[in-house]
This record gives sequence, structure tokens and C-alpha cells, in this order.
Amino acid sequence: MSLCTADEANSLKADVSTKAFNSPTTFEPTKNLKASKAPKAPKAPKAPKAPNEAKVAVRKISSKSQKSFKSTRGKKELKVMSYNVYWGADIRRIFQPDPELQACADGPSALCLASVVNKVYNLFMASEFNLRAKYIASIIAKKDPTVIGLQEVLKFYRNDQNVPSLDYLEILLHELAEKGLEYDVIENSYVYEIPSFDGTELISNKFIDRDVLLLKKGIKKNEFVGTFNQTFSVPSFGVEFVRGFIAADIKLEGKQRVRVINTHLEVTGRFNTPQAVELMTLFPGEDMIPTVLIGDFNARPGENGHKVIIDAGYEDTWLTKRGSLSPGFTCCQDEFLENDDSELFKRIDNVFVSSHDFKVKSVMVVGDEKDDTMTNGKWNSDHAGIAAHLELH
Repeated sequence: MSLCTADEANSLKADVSTKAFNSPTTFEPTKNLKASKAPKAPKAPKAPKAPNEAKVAVRKISSKSQKSFKSTRGKKELKVMSYNVYWGADIRRIFQPDPELQACADGPSALCLASVVNKVYNLFMASEFNLRAKYIASIIAKKDPTVIGLQEVLKFYRNDQNVPSLDYLEILLHELAEKGLEYDVIENSYVYEIPSFDGTELISNKFIDRDVLLLKKGIKKNEFVGTFNQTFSVPSFGVEFVRGFIAADIKLEGKQRVRVINTHLEVTGRFNTPQAVELMTLFPGEDMIPTVLIGDFNARPGENGHKVIIDAGYEDTWLTKRGSLSPGFTCCQDEFLENDDSELFKRIDNVFVSSHDFKVKSVMVVGDEKDDTMTNGKWNSDHAGIAAHLELH
């Protein structure tokens, strides 16, 4: 990598310092919307209240006029899956100087951060999502779920271009279509504008993290998206990491209404627990609508957000069907996905259901076996997926 001279670096450093790193924002329609537009939650959850709890920003999306989905498995059955498809690098790299980068030789600085961002972008590109998506799509196709919750669905723009240099959702949808699977898409986007420095010039970037809910074509639905009040901030970098959720009320054959929710909670308990409380405030497990809650919850059984959700009236389908002695690990492979044997060591991806509303016919971890590795010997994600086959009582 070519580097600039010391004088040029100082000039660029001053240039970077004058460009504030913008805090992320959701797309304009999601701003300043009241929680009153969220699905009705008549009973308070049993989870403890978060300190200084504020309303969750929620947006309702008009339902599309579609015919009700025709189930091939029976009138009251639903197959769901959750899959964290992985950005392709550990985003925590931007929290500290990289000793391998010349721009970080003097410690933290705006130029150092911009250089680290450029390295992370290159790692995203090197993670070969085009290939990873083929394997993820194959795993999904074997289960043929009606509903899929995806997390870490990256989209990346460089130098203010109108066409993204990376779009994981577009790639994955193409691979699913190749296998005859077509889904409607609901997405919740969190936008971060952080410049990068490639050793010669400053580059503008728009990094978009997305949670995505995929619903089989033909499902009649009402949709809601929202962001949590509790966010994880890195003040020294001016970056605030936002999390949220997607909810959809769908109708199965026989006009049976079911609510499905996809979310990705923050890693640390300091933020994970309050975010779970916010979610349960809107969607308590004792709601009158049968509810399925899927996602990457970043909490082990009985801890933080997992405990909040159970206390609010949800069942962990893995515990219901498999019991506590079956590990069901879903995270985490090596950052570069190169480990020979699986390194999954904790269960943080889940399918929860509102208590007493569903029979769990089956639940299993997918993408966790050696046979699931790709032709280059790597894993398709640092997470495994989780799939459940449910039957309404």
C-alpha cells in the first residue's frame, strides 16, 4: 500500500479532523415517529424497566394487497429461520488503533480511524460474500422457511456513488431465486457515514447495517419497523451504533394471524438488557396475537436479554424441544472463517414463541457441520442459523 509523505499526512489529518463522523440515522421515514403506531401491547411485560426508558421509534408500513399465503404443510404450521450472515470482519476493529497501520503509529487519531475503516472495508470485500451467499442460500433452501430473519446484511457505498460497492441482500436474494425461492423484503437500516483513508486519499463511505425480514411471496401482511432508545456509543469516534427490530403481522391459510419479529440486540449486557426491555414493552409474550420472535439476541440462556424475554412470557423453542443439556451453539467462528473445526461455543441466536400458542415440532441449528464449509474450506458465516417448524395450538 502506497503511503503519503509526513507533510501530506499532517494535511490529511487536519482535513479528516474537520470532518465530523456523522452519527447513524435510520432512513427518513423512521424518524420522529411515535410508539403509538406500534402494534398494540395491552399488558405490561414482567421484565424490569430500563432506567430513563424512552419511547421506541416505530414506523408502520402499509400492507400490500396480496392473496393469503397458501401453506403446503397444513393450515396452522409455520417454518421460520434466523441467520446472521456476518459482515465479514470484526467491526470492533475500529474501536482501537491498528499497530500494523502507519497512520496509527502515534496512537488514536482521526487519520488512524480512517485508515482502520479502510482496512475493515477491504476485509469485507475479501470475505467473498458472493460465495458465502451461495452456501447460505443452499442451507435455507433445504428448510424452505416461510419466514427468515437476517442480521448484519451489509450495504456499502464509496465516494458518494449511487451504486453500492457491496449489497449482501441483493446477492442473497439472487441466490435464493436461483433455487426457486422468492421472498418479499422488509428491512430496517442503520446508516453510518465514516471516512476512510487508503494511504493516498480520503474516501467518503456510507456503511449501512440492516436487519431483514423475508416473507414468502403471497403472504398478506402489515409491517412495522423501529429503533431502540438504548444505543452503544463510541464518543471518541463520534459513532453511535443503533439497533432495532422488524415486525410483521401475517395471515396464514384459514386467516390465522401470527406476528413475526426479527431483531439484533447489542452485545454487552449494559445495552442488551434495556433493548430487550424496550422490545418487550411493545411486544409482550402475553399479547393476544400468537408471536414468533427470531434473531441474534447476543445473550446466553438465562442471561441479560434472554432472561428478559422469558420473563415477559416467551418460550425458548430450543429449551422446549431439546432441553438445556443440548448445547445448540450458534456462535462464533474465527473472524476470517478459516478454522478447520467448528469453534461455535455459545447459543445466542434464538426462536422464541409466545407461551402456550405453539407446538414446537422441530428446531435445529443449521450451517454448523464440517460438511457445510465451502469449497475454499471456509465457513459461510461466523454464526450458524437456527430453524424451527411450529404448529399453532
